[in-house]
Amino acid sequence: MSNWPAIWRIFLLSCLGFVWSGCFPNSQKPYEEDKDPYFIEGKNRFRSYDYSGAAESYVRVLNNNPNSALAHFELGMIYKDKAYDPIAAIYHLDRYLRLRPKSDLGEVVKMHMEAMKIDIAKSVSYGVVARDVQRQMDQLITNNLALRIEMTNNRATIATNRFESTALKTELAALKELFARRPLGVTNTVTNYIRSAVPAPQNRTVLPPSAPSNQNRTAPRPPAPSPQATIATRPSAPSSSEAPRRAAPIVVNRTHLVKAGQTYDSIAVQYGVSAVAVKAANPRIDAGQLSAGQLINVPVSRR
Repeated sequence: MSNWPAIWRIFLLSCLGFVWSGCFPNSQKPYEEDKDPYFIEGKNRFRSYDYSGAAESYVRVLNNNPNSALAHFELGMIYKDKAYDPIAAIYHLDRYLRLRPKSDLGEVVKMHMEAMKIDIAKSVSYGVVARDVQRQMDQLITNNLALRIEMTNNRATIATNRFESTALKTELAALKELFARRPLGVTNTVTNYIRSAVPAPQNRTVLPPSAPSNQNRTAPRPPAPSPQATIATRPSAPSSSEAPRRAAPIVVNRTHLVKAGQTYDSIAVQYGVSAVAVKAANPRIDAGQLSAGQLINVPVSRR
């Protein structure tokens, strides 16, 4: 009977050893995220459209268990769709993917995160531009506009100069053709003018030296050199038949820009010449081929 207390002591020590070694099953239940009272409270508040209250409930869940993947997911979706805080949404959704890398919602969550990153980049790209850079951009735009206006004006000036150059070339060609057709008349006019302007020379008279008298001759003298002949160069007045003739008028072609409805007859009346002369000055253009904007030659007399 005296051995019973020792046996009881051994039994009690064995029980304590089993307890400390964990041989007995743990009486504590495993943690279930969706059974958390704050998580259930957040779900109920979200269904009643109390989004800020739901966010507070999920934050309490994370305070008790920072590794609650469901709380991170719900908070990320609230910040994405309801609170419009993309930075906070990206943080919680990223935590959800790290805690549950094999989740079925992984691809959808990644798509949402990429879309929010693009939105953040769009909002930042224009907001962080410095004022001096923006001022330089405005100055460049203004300079570009001024250069375009100057280029347009230069093009208009070049077009006008080309048109005037074409008109001058046409008039010069007409003058060359006119002088090539009438070289004899122009030569005769110049020759007659020169003849009328230069007077005819008179006959030159030679005066002989006077002979010395015998009374004044006392001694022989060396012979004196004979005086040179005196030439009278005083011109006489030209006769009436040698008066300068009036120069004949010179006919030149003038370039005319045909207007709508004009004909050879109306153009001839405008310049005071005959329609036949206008047609002769334009042998390659028929009367029925006149059109607005066409350049033709008009013979005009010049004195």
